[in-house]
Amino acid sequence: MRLALVLGTPHLLQQLLLRNELAAVMREYLDGTTSSSLYEARLGREEFGGEVHAYCVAFTADEVAALAAVADKVIFNSRSQLDRFAALVDGPELGI
Repeated sequence: MRLALVLGTPHLLQQLLLRNELAAVMREYLDGTTSSSLYEARLGREEFGGEVHAYCVAFTADEVAALAAVADKVIFNSRSQLDRFAALVDGPELGI
């Protein structure tokens, strides 16, 4: 069974996970994380490892370029968003 942590949870919960021994235990069982911002994608990569999937309703060009270095998959909200930003992402898988 594959497990992933959705990091779009309230900020307080994220802090508790990282400061608590629970984060160390979770790392052993997670295959990856799903995030809704650049910050959460970095957090997932640095603290949990595994695959990192990133999505957001309204990406900026700078966020997309930065996500290319962090995420394994970038999910766009619309076809027009994918068309506009696809050239900025070299490496991660893209989706809608």
